[in-house]
Amino acid sequence: MAAAVADVIQHGGTLIAEAGTGTGKTLAYLVPAIFSGKRVLVSTGTKNLQEQIFFKDIPMLREALGRPFSATLMNDPNENDPNENDPNDPNVSNDPNELCFSPSSPRG
Repeated sequence: MAAAVADVIQHGGTLIAEAGTGTGKTLAYLVPAIFSGKRVLVSTGTKNLQEQIFFKDIPMLREALGRPFSATLMNDPNENDPNENDPNDPNVSNDPNELCFSPSSPRG
């Protein structure tokens, strides 16, 4: 699955992949995304999965890969001032289950 994800990130296209619980799906898309050097948006089906990725998987990958990247947990628009985000701005996500991360340069 990771190789297929990497191929789609590099060459474009669409990928539909299915695997059972506990098989490493999250790592199979996060690792190629991180190594691609591209900005990636991950949309999850649940807030619980979003939080697992952000608070468990992302820190583990930072340590294991030794590769700098940044990650941003998107805010639930219902918890913010409704005027804070312009719903017509294509760069603003109003989906509370989205996670955005991108490569960052090493500090030094």
